[in-house]
Parts: sequence; C-alpha cells; structure tokens
Amino acid sequence: MYFLSFSETCVTLDCLYRGRIVRSENFPFKVSIDITVGIIRSIANVNRLSLPSSFRATNSENNEDEQYLVPHRQVAGSEISKWKPSFPTAERNAFSAFDPIVTRCYCLLKLLVLLVADENNAARKTKPSSYALKTCVFYYVRKNPAPWNDDKIDFYCRGICKEFLETRDQLKSFFVNDLPVYVIKHESRQVMKKIKERLKSTRKSHPPRRLPRHNTPRGKKIIGTLAQFF
Repeated sequence: MYFLSFSETCVTLDCLYRGRIVRSENFPFKVSIDITVGIIRSIANVNRLSLPSSFRATNSENNEDEQYLVPHRQVAGSEISKWKPSFPTAERNAFSAFDPIVTRCYCLLKLLVLLVADENNAARKTKPSSYALKTCVFYYVRKNPAPWNDDKIDFYCRGICKEFLETRDQLKSFFVNDLPVYVIKHESRQVMKKIKERLKSTRKSHPPRRLPRHNTPRGKKIIGTLAQFF
C-alpha cells in the first residue's frame, strides 16, 4: 500500500509494509521517500559553511560544503516560486560525526511523532516533519556538545522538543540563519508538547537506567511499552 502527498519542496511517497505474507497481527512499517529535483550549486557561488568541528566528519571524503538548490512552492502542489539551498552532504556527515546517542535520540523522536499522529491520517505527512526534527537536533547539539550519557536519552529528547516549542512561527535553517525551512503550526506544536509531557512523566515513573539498543530483546520490549504508553 502506498500514498502520495505534496509539500512545498518535494513529493513524498509513503509505503506501508506488512511483510511478505499479510496477516492481521502484522504491524505496518512505514517508509517515507522524498522525491525532488536538485541542482548542484556552482563552486563559485558556495560559501564555506561555518560549522562546529563536532559537525564535520573527520575521515569523510565528501565535501561538507557541497550544496544543492531545490524547488520551493508557496503552497504545496503549486508552481515553483523560488529555489532554496539544501545541504544533504553536510547533514549526513554531521550525523556520522555525532555521538551515536544523538542519532538514537533523533530516531526515537521520529518514532514518537508517528505514534502520536492519528492512525487515520497515514496518508498525510507527519507533523512536525523529519527535517524539522533534524534541524532542532542540530541546534540542540550545538548548545550541548558530546559526550552524551546513555541513561539520559529522555532528557535530551525533551531538550530537543523544547528547542522546537520555543521557536515562534518559523524554524530557520541551521546552515543559513535567515532561511526559513519549516512553518510551525498548531498541530505540530501540540504533537511536540504531548511528546515532551509524556517523556517527562516516563522519567518520573521509571528510574534512570541504560537504554538498550532497539534490536535487542530488551530494546524491543521497551519500544513496545513506549508504543502502548503513547
């Protein structure tokens, strides 16, 4: 099963995978693929990104300053109104350079956004978007550099939620301060507020302990508990 949705910058293909043999007890796994046109910017028009050293992959052969231009529309599905810079290489290399716990926090927040979202709206894009979450992660990491403690994942996730909630109307790009990348509306604000409150109550009801990897038996059990809780 798949759905198509349109945003200001791309077309998103959402696929629901229930396994090779579809059974009622199988939980659907959602995969979202953004499809867009990208133009590589001329080197002459690219300024070196001013990034903290912790955001640059030390052994990467890729150029962090490589930039693309992607189409932007004032309204989803409308004609292209302008082209905006995009920084996929810098984003990928940043996560390669981060403490692994940062990536786990980002993945956990993406999961919680899906759990909080209405199941009847599977065809719609999640709010807030993954890119909005990623941008908040970048801002939070800059203020709170590594190392991070494994038993404080919920604390870091609440901090990232706070980063989002304290932004008034528009979330600005981490790489270009005057470039809006996400308009914060009531629906996405309510989702993040709910996640933050639930994470806080989870911390109060459960003593701090090391969070296992998601693919271990204990990790799967905790993820299942979180799913029921949300």
